[in-house]
Amino acid sequence: MFFGRVSESSSLKSLNINNRSLTSVEPNLLVNVVLKLESASLKDTKLTEEQTSQLFLALGNGARLWHLAVSSNMLSGVLPAHMAAAVEKLTFLNLAYTQLTRPQTVALFDQLNRGDHPAHLIIGLNDLSAVSPRVLAASLSKLTTLELREVGLTLDQWTQIFSTIGTAANLQEADFSKNNLSKVNHTLLAAAILNLKTVKMMSTRLTAAQSSNLINSICYTPSKLTDITLMFNNFSKVSPVYLAIAASKLDKLDMGWTKLRPEQLEAIFQRLSQEEVQLTELKLSGVHLGQVSPRYLAESVNKLRLADLNFTHLEPAQLRALFGVMEEGTRLREINLSSNSLEGIPARTVAEAIRSCPCPCPCPCPCPCPCPFPCPG
Repeated sequence: MFFGRVSESSSLKSLNINNRSLTSVEPNLLVNVVLKLESASLKDTKLTEEQTSQLFLALGNGARLWHLAVSSNMLSGVLPAHMAAAVEKLTFLNLAYTQLTRPQTVALFDQLNRGDHPAHLIIGLNDLSAVSPRVLAASLSKLTTLELREVGLTLDQWTQIFSTIGTAANLQEADFSKNNLSKVNHTLLAAAILNLKTVKMMSTRLTAAQSSNLINSICYTPSKLTDITLMFNNFSKVSPVYLAIAASKLDKLDMGWTKLRPEQLEAIFQRLSQEEVQLTELKLSGVHLGQVSPRYLAESVNKLRLADLNFTHLEPAQLRALFGVMEEGTRLREINLSSNSLEGIPARTVAEAIRSCPCPCPCPCPCPCPCPFPCPG
């Protein structure tokens, strides 16, 4: 019924119907609807082999569609040639966790390497080990945004990818999370990361040499990098001085659960408190901050727009110092203090600190502001 009505519409451009079973939809009807759209999100919709086969065949023959998300559907029944032809027409493609076959991945990246290609590709949780290292690296370097989580690549493939990314001009954002990068050459890895603007490397098993070289390179090498996520890697061996300098040079830094030592944390917060830095977002979830100077911590956090201090074992003296400087005026728009005890901190102290946060709503003040912060005007 729903798809029958949608198929009659000539004005609908975008459809998001994620996490609903479309198994019962007649394949031709599904294809007719999608071909009329510019954007279709069909994540985890239990598409059948007949539906996916007809869809990719039709897309390869031409369509208005430029944005397609079909993650968490089984696509192994689609002919490799049809998948490759369809990809050529898209600018955004999400194929994560679609159980792609080896012939499909080879055909897909051969097409990406020689023809037009999406600007944004999400292809995590698929085995890409059959793709030629050279073809894979060349294809990925043509993108602007790449999400490559848990893809089971060989060392030769990773080496070629990071070697190519190190000099690529197009790629701006990349997510390599949940891949084992421990055997990648540390110099090669750092050079590639610094040639990107935004990087996620959560749970990548970085070694002491890799983590130290990366942080040192951020300190002293000209770089595009402004935003990096390093969660669930061990950075305890990195020099406190270099770590503090690197933090001050970034816009956004996520080092949650990275086993940082007290002297590293003290160096970071001391530098952030004493200098005017560009850092606007700092996430340290799961890092023990209980030994950091209350003054350094409070003054540093107060300069940020976003601070994630979830489960950081903050002490009452640190919280009182933080709320005290916030009450005097703050740039903070978002702070996460969950899993820290506020016992002994007066409710009025917390309320006055929150009241000082800038109103995040776009409306001009004074206004009947719907957001949780009272408008300062």
